Amino acid sequence: MLKQRSSCNPRNKLFPQLEIFSHNGYTLIDGSSDIVNNRASFFQGTLANITLKCDESFYHFSDEPIQGPYF
Repeated sequence: MLKQRSSCNPRNKLFPQLEIFSHNGYTLIDGSSDIVNNRASFFQGTLANITLKCDESFYHFSDEPIQGPYF
C-alpha cells in the first residue's frame, strides 16, 4: 500500500492525469485543466488511462522504513 508523505506539494508539476476515450469523445483531466473533445475516429467501448507522475520522495510503501523526517 502506498502512503502519501505529508511534504507532498499538490501544486508542483507532478500532476496525475486521467484520460478517457469513449465512442467518439475524449477527455483529459489533470491538475491544471479539463479538456473535452470530439474525435473523428470511432471507438466502440470505453478506455480509461490513469497516469501517475510522482517522485519517490513524495510516497513510500507502508512497510518501508522512512529515512529522515516524515513531517
